[in-house]
Amino acid sequence: MSLLILVFGFLPLASIGILLFSVSFVDMIVFQARWHFFIFFIVVLFFFSLKLHALAIQFFERHFKSPYHWKQSDTTTVLLMIVSAIITYSLGHTFGFGAFLASAVVGLFGAILFKRQKTIIYTGSFIGMTHTVFLPDLWCILLAALVTGVIYVLSRHSFVGYGGKLGALSLIGTLTSGYVLGHEPVSLPIPDATTGALMVGFSLLGTFVTLAIRKYVKHDPIFASSLATLFIVGIHQLIPLALPSILIAAFMMGTFTAMANRLVLPRAFLFYLASFVSALTMIFSQPFLENAGGKLGTLTLIGVITTRGLVDVHQFIVIYLSVKRKRFIIDK
Repeated sequence: MSLLILVFGFLPLASIGILLFSVSFVDMIVFQARWHFFIFFIVVLFFFSLKLHALAIQFFERHFKSPYHWKQSDTTTVLLMIVSAIITYSLGHTFGFGAFLASAVVGLFGAILFKRQKTIIYTGSFIGMTHTVFLPDLWCILLAALVTGVIYVLSRHSFVGYGGKLGALSLIGTLTSGYVLGHEPVSLPIPDATTGALMVGFSLLGTFVTLAIRKYVKHDPIFASSLATLFIVGIHQLIPLALPSILIAAFMMGTFTAMANRLVLPRAFLFYLASFVSALTMIFSQPFLENAGGKLGTLTLIGVITTRGLVDVHQFIVIYLSVKRKRFIIDK
């Protein structure tokens, strides 16, 4: 069973981030000739891979010492994932809420009414955000939620506190369902410089608003993310010039970054750095997996893991220099 936890619990979350980042990187450098971003992507890939390695070691030490047994509560988790995904999909497409509003409403109700199951419900809502071009009916959603629910149970103790984990789980499920049933996500062109700059700004704004809600409203991250998304959707409905959906998506992605635990990102500026990394990766990943539920969360996971890797390297350097200085003083 430990091997199953490794294969279906840790590796899918790690590989989906590497896959999305890598294909974006290759497309940008080889096909788009954006050479001035080369160093940025190399740095991100280095720190992302470095932190993944450290997390893998922790995961092995934790889960390969005792066997895991499937519990009745795990079956309940999978069923709840299916229900929340179907409700979000129905609200978004059948009742015309739209993907962003539907996910925010489901997430908010989950955070208020079902506090113990709120994480499961919010994860399922990301599956329901998937566009009908990719997953055209409820059978596709059901399969996606089933896959995501199983992986959710097996990966419960991996990437704890890392913003974007829930979305990455959803992306694994939606991609599995889509390709098994013969559907493919759409592809969009890389946006122009102006739109790209706005995407970065809206991502940072989403992080700021969500952090403010967490601080002043004193509520959990899922409530804050859902409420912040409702805020931007409300503005989208009220102002005469409607915001492009890509900017709302960037804002929502920023809210996922702000869901990270303070133990993972101990300083406020680190949240904004992670949001910035995710936004840039989002710009160049537009040709891949667009309108697949969970992509925004996966991009967030890339940004948060990369930033945490940078923090770990900085801490290592500080400790190394401190020890070296003490040895120098003792020897002297």
